[in-house]
Amino acid sequence: MASIMEGPLSKWTNVMKGWQYRWFVLDYNAGLLSYYTSKDKMMRGSRRGCVRLRGAVIGIDDEDDSTFTITVDQKTFHFQARDADEREKWIHALEETILRHTLQLQHFPASETNNFPEVSEGSYRDDTSPHS
Repeated sequence: MASIMEGPLSKWTNVMKGWQYRWFVLDYNAGLLSYYTSKDKMMRGSRRGCVRLRGAVIGIDDEDDSTFTITVDQKTFHFQARDADEREKWIHALEETILRHTLQLQHFPASETNNFPEVSEGSYRDDTSPHS
């Protein structure tokens, strides 16, 4: 796996459990953001889940400097970094990965894309609040 970034983030699971600590690995070549319950589980290859980033859109909320969202295939994932700087590092790395894999999507016929969503040209970051 060719990761360009890895580290801790919190992921919103549901109202009952709230924010859950996870260890994330961003694989630039595969276009995947994989997550594990701990760094130790990552070292053992025990993945909890992953988000396929092709066609994804990043959402940020300027009222909160540590949270962001990833929306893909009509599903939104909520994340929380330690601080604004950490969030910006993740967003930058995610945007590079999304751009690479979304551009690949635009060069292949729809029948070869495994039904990934179409994207429009322009910004891949949505600066509107995910709470509105």
